[in-house]
Amino acid sequence: MNERRTFSRVPFVADAMLVFAGGQLPAELLDLSLAGALVACADAAAPGRGEAVTLVLALGDNALVLEMGARVAHREGDHFGLAFERVELETMVHLRRLLELNLGDAERIKREVFELIRPATD
Repeated sequence: MNERRTFSRVPFVADAMLVFAGGQLPAELLDLSLAGALVACADAAAPGRGEAVTLVLALGDNALVLEMGARVAHREGDHFGLAFERVELETMVHLRRLLELNLGDAERIKREVFELIRPATD
């Protein structure tokens, strides 16, 4: 399959929490982009495709907590693709910097931010 993505995915392994209508479950962040994330969660009670979730990342011994509102875009076994729907400005600033540092290409992330906020044209 030939994937064409607008946003760079950066491998980033970290502990995470999925908060959803059914409760909250520990998960593992596998990769991250400005538009979404891939997480692993082995719990059978994990949310299904289309469900709203909040992805919570506690970084630096909980010194920085990022919360992103998302929807489960796809689920394959224990892996969940999350599409971000609500991200506060302060969280987006931290997310952008995190991606810049891990990708090593600040200009690319800058272009992706503009793509993210640019109004859709038909």
